[in-house]
Amino acid sequence: MLCASGRKGYIHHLFQTLLSRIAANRQPNSHAPLNTSGDNQGIFKNISDEVEGVINVRKYKPEPVSKSVKVNLEKIPDLEPSEPKPENAGTSVEEEFSSVVSEILTAIKETMQARTAAFCWSSGAKKKFFIAARHSDSPDFTREKWLPFASDVLTQIFLAGNAQLYTEISAADETKLIRYYAEPNGIRSFMGVPVFHQASVYGILFVDSIAKEAYSPEDVKLLNRFGKICSSLIENYAVKSAHLEELKFVQPAIELSHRLFAAPEVDEVIETFCRMLAEAIEVDHLALALVNSKSELVIRKVMTVSNYVAEGGKIDLSQSLAGAAVMRGEHGTIDDLSLLQEPVRFFAGDVLPAESGKNGDDGNENVAPKGSLLIVPVKIGEETAGVLTLESGLRRYFNRENFAKVRFFTESLASALQTMLLKDELRRQSISDEETGTLSKRAFAGRMRNEINRATRESGDLSLMMIEFDDQTGLTTRYGKQGTSILMRSTARLIGANIRSYDLLARFGHLKFAVGLFGISEINSRFWAEKIREQIVNFPFETEDEFKTILASVSIGIARLRADKPDIDLLFEGAEAALGHAMQSGGNTIKVY
Repeated sequence: MLCASGRKGYIHHLFQTLLSRIAANRQPNSHAPLNTSGDNQGIFKNISDEVEGVINVRKYKPEPVSKSVKVNLEKIPDLEPSEPKPENAGTSVEEEFSSVVSEILTAIKETMQARTAAFCWSSGAKKKFFIAARHSDSPDFTREKWLPFASDVLTQIFLAGNAQLYTEISAADETKLIRYYAEPNGIRSFMGVPVFHQASVYGILFVDSIAKEAYSPEDVKLLNRFGKICSSLIENYAVKSAHLEELKFVQPAIELSHRLFAAPEVDEVIETFCRMLAEAIEVDHLALALVNSKSELVIRKVMTVSNYVAEGGKIDLSQSLAGAAVMRGEHGTIDDLSLLQEPVRFFAGDVLPAESGKNGDDGNENVAPKGSLLIVPVKIGEETAGVLTLESGLRRYFNRENFAKVRFFTESLASALQTMLLKDELRRQSISDEETGTLSKRAFAGRMRNEINRATRESGDLSLMMIEFDDQTGLTTRYGKQGTSILMRSTARLIGANIRSYDLLARFGHLKFAVGLFGISEINSRFWAEKIREQIVNFPFETEDEFKTILASVSIGIARLRADKPDIDLLFEGAEAALGHAMQSGGNTIKVY
């Protein structure tokens, strides 16, 4: 059994454990407020995103009781504090929050010797309480999840915003005050405290007992400490979820993150992003532009209910609305496009949609647009990677709520793009190709430089071959990415089995290999290439489908190191030129430069 000092030590340990979990869970706000200074904002109106308030746990003033009653501590079981679950152990935000609240209720129930310890959410808009978690010895605890406001103790706590303490509840008053039991349970004592978030009562933490005068003001103070813990938890988990479940946004958001990071190609990332954004936010027009290798902002994807800008267009950074937002590096919205004369969204001459659409006011396709426009740059760090524009036929459509959703989507897109860039950089820096196990393009070029220098010193022979599959579009269409991946791995093994230990083999493209052969004449290089070509064209490459094999051919270009011009660039250019000639000749052939 816990003595008085043991109980105090246990509660202190529990508080420290819970507070440490809260501190570990706390996430810094990564979204700085948008610029709302008085500078000239031009046609743009920034959407304020300032963080609202902090937790406000109000002090309670319990009603005085006629006498203090000492709680019989001898009946409290000797509990060991439970070990906290590892963070992010495959649980959702709701499950993680419920797990911690359940621990709190277990401690409260045993410490207070309560019949029931429970936590409920409170909704002023619905005028209802939602029973989120409870630990009860009573089989009569209500099975209803929602309890309407009434004159009971829970409603009193919500309306007053203060703790409530009842030390002696009569049998006649029990049914009126205690409404979370299906049948009277002889409850004689009750205490509850409000749980606050941003100055609003978000929930209520309460206990009851069948004993009269079971709780004192000191017990209310202790329960209030647990209430503060719950408030801190709500703050942390509100940052994660922010009531997105009610907005039907959590599941699409989770799915978005998973799918974006699982997508192997940029085009698939773009398609997934635009489709899921259109499902989450109802707009008439969506356009996504990304920066290309020439630092041009090109429209990559358009989703629209009517005529809109075409894909492939380049955004005019100096003369368009999207360009202005990108150059300023700020999010912006236009509440009413009709106030602008011939607005240029992307570039001069882009198609202006009519006002109508699924969000429009009428069906006239010829009227000038009078809806609203939201422009959000896609940024990776301080660099602009692209820009997203959303347009609705409704004026003043883009409020803080749907802007927050859009920003979440764009930041998820930016993270996915950044991850792909990092992977590309790692692949460039890597010695070997991850899929085939051959040398990477970068490593192959470095090794070839060394071999060229040695061949030049020793007057040795050196040949470079480029081997590429014919009809690549047809191969991808018939066998898919997985099939072509199997083809490349099998071909790498086939070529590797036909070269010497000091020769070089590298993946040089999607369906392309490079081979460096040393100390071998041009004629023997041609014989070797012919051998490889025949093996590949006659080899039935297996797939995961036991009834399907891949039949393919290759074209091969050969270039020999020239003693008078031992230059690596000339060598690679010659091999590429020979390969191009072979493919233009119909494929499945060999050409020598």
